[in-house]
Amino acid sequence: MNIFTGEEFEIEIYGNMIVYYSIERVVIVFKKFSTTLLLVLLLLITACQTQKNVTYTTEGDNWIAKIDVMQTGDKEIQSLILQYQGDDLESIGGSKIKYHIETDTGSSSGTGVLRKGVVLEVEVGNCSGCAFVQEDDEFILTVEWDEKIESFTLKIDK
Repeated sequence: MNIFTGEEFEIEIYGNMIVYYSIERVVIVFKKFSTTLLLVLLLLITACQTQKNVTYTTEGDNWIAKIDVMQTGDKEIQSLILQYQGDDLESIGGSKIKYHIETDTGSSSGTGVLRKGVVLEVEVGNCSGCAFVQEDDEFILTVEWDEKIESFTLKIDK
């Protein structure tokens, strides 16, 4: 076996057979292969991670409530948006709001201050490996503000 090497190529002679290697060609083929392999792996990883978004809403006498549920893999995130629509908009700005949420899978409570005078946005649930909220589940929401209480049921937005 004889090997002849140049700056851009290599030739090997095996008896009667001559094998020609272009270093540039080998590098280009390797880059294409590694890029294709990376894209296939990313596609497989993202295909296994399905995401499901579900929205539950209701409207009471003083509040419009919305809970967004995002489920990805084994993780669930729940966000609450409360918008005040009562009569005394001027007096409620900056008020402290208490909320309590009940579902078949658990409960959550907290407090917050209205933004822009009438909106409260909070993350009310974030868990991994927990029992997920199902589409037919309902949320029981109780809101307390300025010595007033309102309770209502949020159902899936269809």
